[in-house]
Amino acid sequence: MLFSTNRMKVILIKDVVKIGNKDSVLEFADGYAQNVLIAKGLAIRATPHELSKLEDKKKKLQNIKDEENRKFDETISLLREKVFTLGVKSNEKGHLFSAVKKSEIIKMILESTNINLNEDNIIFTNPIKETGLHTIVIKKGDREGAFSVNIK
Repeated sequence: MLFSTNRMKVILIKDVVKIGNKDSVLEFADGYAQNVLIAKGLAIRATPHELSKLEDKKKKLQNIKDEENRKFDETISLLREKVFTLGVKSNEKGHLFSAVKKSEIIKMILESTNINLNEDNIIFTNPIKETGLHTIVIKKGDREGAFSVNIK
């Protein structure tokens, strides 16, 4: 027999184009796994100990994600209960001299509730350029909520 048919399981420690993503457990021919992937520092052998460490890492990441989602859900429910007021300069017709920025919304929420949001979490469907009651959407991953801001 000229070619070895032995296979080796490896854990990718980096994203490898056309092969797989970091933390993927894959099976390759012994020679390719040993001489290319492991030699270049792209993978490690999938020993029971390393597989156990990988599972622990995945569980910790999932717990962190679950906790962040729980906190974001709490934030949504707290913000949904209130109507916030933001005072800005406008003309007599109710048109603002400049559109309300995400940073102004973040500052207003932080000052009134001590909740800190990222600009990435705030979604403006349309720029806020007039006084009145406006709905602000906040989103993180697949979680989404909205709250009201009265622009005066």
